Amino acid sequence: MHRLSSYFGTLLAALFVSANAHAAESVTGTWEWADKHEASGHLALIQEGTTVRFQLQLQAGPPGYNMGIIGGEFELKNGEGIFFSDENGPCQLTFTFDAKSVVIKTDPEQTECGFGNGVYADGTFPRTSAKTPTFEEW
Repeated sequence: MHRLSSYFGTLLAALFVSANAHAAESVTGTWEWADKHEASGHLALIQEGTTVRFQLQLQAGPPGYNMGIIGGEFELKNGEGIFFSDENGPCQLTFTFDAKSVVIKTDPEQTECGFGNGVYADGTFPRTSAKTPTFEEW
């Protein structure tokens, strides 16, 4: 009986560690996307504890090639963080992380993020590096 309880104790511990492994992973790094029409997005993240600082640079494709930049910080909880700013009007971005990418969604009622015409943050950004990025001086 002792062997059986020891086995189940080890099994439960392994399941607990596996279930919480994602929570311990840092989101620090670079996340980028580009499309065939020259639109692109570059997201730099630095995580310290549960606080994540970010810089997001976006570019729409032709004909305007308008741009958008925004930066700030949010608290990361259960793989998700919500950023809010009212610098240009209400702007809310939700960041949802998995092991290989982050999905950014703009709250449809809080879209005043200061981006150029036709520039949106919404999309899936694959992770391109886990190295700590250097933030741009804006």
